[in-house]
Amino acid sequence: MELTLLDLVSRGGWLMYVLYALSIASFIIFFERYFKVRKIKQIDDKAFAEINMLIKSKQLDQAIRLAESGNNHFSEILKKSIPYIKTDKSLAMEAIEQGGTKVVRNLEKNITTIATISNVAPLVGFLGTVTGMIQVFIKLQQAKAGVDIQLLAGGIWEALLTTVGGLIVGIISLLFYNYLVSKIEQIAADLEDKSNEIIFHIKGLDL
Repeated sequence: MELTLLDLVSRGGWLMYVLYALSIASFIIFFERYFKVRKIKQIDDKAFAEINMLIKSKQLDQAIRLAESGNNHFSEILKKSIPYIKTDKSLAMEAIEQGGTKVVRNLEKNITTIATISNVAPLVGFLGTVTGMIQVFIKLQQAKAGVDIQLLAGGIWEALLTTVGGLIVGIISLLFYNYLVSKIEQIAADLEDKSNEIIFHIKGLDL
């Protein structure tokens, strides 16, 4: 007996539709975040070194122009923070730290939902199996002609479908979550290193 995916979903009961909805949500969030992370361009080390040197040598106008010509997440932070150096170094350093935190928070948006799905999906699947088994035993109790092996076997494998579905959705969602977290951690570490270096030179300025 060959069954399509739709047949398996329908035989697994209404909780299979819940798992299907959770899987769709997980895929949508993952790919939306994936392309968001991919869009974040890496910091150009050469351009960053030049900006760092310009700040160190108090050539702030040139540093601003170079930051404005950049096309990455750190350039956006520098464009908003470097102008403050002329008036308030502490404000400039605070702007850099807050800018980095904002970038990371924007990237982390909704990924906790994927983590929640990875935890909830197996539980939903197990719940579906338990309720399915209860229905099987109710039917067996109501049967007057004794135990029907086919009824028992068919009911059990249909009940187990939700556990399989829940595990599949949970595993895939967990892989999605771990991938996104690792990529965001790389970006956050890069931002932190570059921010600390810029802040170190700002502290050393005598304006």
